[in-house]
Amino acid sequence: NTSTANTSTANTSTANTSTVRTPNTSTAYSSTVRTSLLSEQQRVNTPNNTNLHNRALEEHRRLFGFSGQSIVSSTSQSNGKRSRGKGGKNGKSAKKPKVATWTHAFVCLAKRTQVLLLTPRERYELKSAGLGEKKITVEIKDKGFEDLYGILLQEFPLLSHAGGIELMRTGFGARSKTLEVIPVPTGSSSYSIEYLKEVLQQAKCYVRPIQKDLPVVIPRDCQDNLNTSTKEESSCPSEQCRLCLKSIPILQMRRHMWSCEITESSFSVEPEIICESDEESNSIPESLPHSESPSTSGSSSMVSCMEPGIDELRKIFPDPPNQVLVEAMLKGGTVQEAINILLDQTTTDHSKFIQDESDLAEIMFGLKEDLPIDGIQKFSIDRQELWEDSIAAFKNPKFKDSFRPRVRFLGEAGVDAGGLSREYGLILRKEIFSSNANLFEGKQTRKLPIYNINGIQSNLYYLAGKMVAYLIIHLDIGIPMLSPAFYYYLVSKDIEKASEYCCIEDVPDHETKEWINQVNEAKTNQEILELVQSHDMIDSLLRSGWVNSVTLSNRDIALQNLIVHEVLVKRKEALDQFCKGLKALGVHSAIQTCPEEMKVYFIAQQSQLSATTVLELFANIDAVQECDMCEKARGFLIDCIHFLETDEGEAGLKKFLCYMTCAEEIPPLGMPQKVEVVYVNQSNFFAETCMYELKVPKTHESLDNFKDSFMQACAHNKGFGAV
Repeated sequence: NTSTANTSTANTSTANTSTVRTPNTSTAYSSTVRTSLLSEQQRVNTPNNTNLHNRALEEHRRLFGFSGQSIVSSTSQSNGKRSRGKGGKNGKSAKKPKVATWTHAFVCLAKRTQVLLLTPRERYELKSAGLGEKKITVEIKDKGFEDLYGILLQEFPLLSHAGGIELMRTGFGARSKTLEVIPVPTGSSSYSIEYLKEVLQQAKCYVRPIQKDLPVVIPRDCQDNLNTSTKEESSCPSEQCRLCLKSIPILQMRRHMWSCEITESSFSVEPEIICESDEESNSIPESLPHSESPSTSGSSSMVSCMEPGIDELRKIFPDPPNQVLVEAMLKGGTVQEAINILLDQTTTDHSKFIQDESDLAEIMFGLKEDLPIDGIQKFSIDRQELWEDSIAAFKNPKFKDSFRPRVRFLGEAGVDAGGLSREYGLILRKEIFSSNANLFEGKQTRKLPIYNINGIQSNLYYLAGKMVAYLIIHLDIGIPMLSPAFYYYLVSKDIEKASEYCCIEDVPDHETKEWINQVNEAKTNQEILELVQSHDMIDSLLRSGWVNSVTLSNRDIALQNLIVHEVLVKRKEALDQFCKGLKALGVHSAIQTCPEEMKVYFIAQQSQLSATTVLELFANIDAVQECDMCEKARGFLIDCIHFLETDEGEAGLKKFLCYMTCAEEIPPLGMPQKVEVVYVNQSNFFAETCMYELKVPKTHESLDNFKDSFMQACAHNKGFGAV
């Protein structure tokens, strides 16, 4: 090889020499290229270069996935070196069989009646309690619901208190916020993992307890399980509690402060140590101990740590005493949470004026006591667009709900001294429950909020609650048309308690109501099964959480469950939003404190409007008039009121009452004042609704003519100057 290389080198030098001497340049260049290629080929074929080439080829095949026995591996084995591959015997790879698994997001709920997606607050509370969302992996092949249930119990130990679970997913609408129970496949008694994977796809799987709500505060028997599962993941530094002197992990210190066995009196400082001035501080006896007690130092250090947050709260809430701000910071932990707590307190602070045994007049007096006397909120209303104008007014950031209203109807000459405000209140109440607003449905005396996603997203139910609170406080106008179940949910904020007032009459959907009646009257299980299948009520039953077959033995429970779902559960978000609006001016606080007294504003009562009660509203209807014409007109008026009751009943009396006072019913607190009858020398009636004055014509000689004028006034009971 060496001689060959030398020869090649010699040839190369010869070629180079010939290149210089030969005048044919192209021939010399070709000779040079051939000589170079030959030299390169000889260099590559040397043993060292061959090994380098083979190693490069082997590395290339290893990196880019070439499999099988190669020449390189056999060459390396022949050289006495072990192959780098992972092959087993005969060069074949020994791979372990892969197990098919399914990883999915599961969300453990706490409430057995949960049918809506979680709010951010609920997600936070569930996560803090070891519930909420977790990624869970389960094998697919030959695995079923029993295996999944065992894994769920390991991931969510609190489920052992649930008494059974059911799996749910969101509805199939584009913006669905409701949860639906995943039905068991036909012909099977349980789920399979393949079935769940196909049904859920990308949707989260919600795990809902059946028999019992899960505690958000973790019980001690589950606390150990949670602690053991997280102890290895991270460790938490501890600090000594200044009250009980125990070593507590700092992340649990806030909760420990509320459950510490030391009483609240530990925070108090002995009266002898408190100094009112610097001069008195110098006169403290020397016999007093110089060291602070643990309780005193703990209290002062905690308050000093919260001073920046308290200063921020003081800028927003200048009126509350310092102790209130300290308690809010202790309870909330952060400035933002403390602000929310104080806002709730200011909203419900009206309850301090309400006693448990107060009558309605005392309750309303307490709610109105702090309202400014001179505050006026102006309304400019177009009758044709009253609902839109009202929304704009109540949404205006400058709107003051504590100010009394002053209303002006566009295009009308009336000046509001009370009458126009009452008329506006009546029309606004009708608009709230009208088809134009599309917020409520049901019978006239059993109204329920519609699950209107647009209304919820636009906060219209909150706005409606705020309007109702404003009408009650300033105009004594209620909404006596709610379902009792609706009202008692406002009282308790608990579906289980409010469900006691649910009945079939509350179900707005006529077909569902008819189906419930038919199932209730069925005589056999086969008849019930046919009713369920023929009316396609399976989806409705599943949405209500009923996953079993309906039989004679369980139909009462199934139907009651369906009624509660139709009346309350599926409307919960709208109910809560309306309830939040009622917190304005302390109305919701009054409802919770005195529900029986306040229900007159919300639930229809037995009618008390009659000819006798209408006549009692007049201040001087019984006074005998000296003028014969006035006395005759007084008698005609009394007769016409009785005729109106006989001919049209309560509806006719409401028309006359509305014309005379701008009120369709006697307010819960009664009329502010009696109506004065004035006899005038004209042929038509005229009502001064602001002044509570009714001008009665005395020129009619016959009862028929007087009655015609009277009925004309009743027919035109709306709008200034209509009569």
